Amino acid sequence: MHSVEHYQVPLDARFVDHACGRGWRPPQLSDAELAQIADAFFPDDGSAPVVADGGP
Repeated sequence: MHSVEHYQVPLDARFVDHACGRGWRPPQLSDAELAQIADAFFPDDGSAPVVADGGP
């Protein structure tokens, strides 16, 4: 979701409950994919997270 990815806005619990109630499950990520996400959000150089739209 755009708001979560770009602005770190948490999802409303009602939305999560609705999605779960309809059988949605998050994708299973490999260790390499999790490491890539961690590197993007927690860079070793102390810089801000990298986002696709060039924002902060």
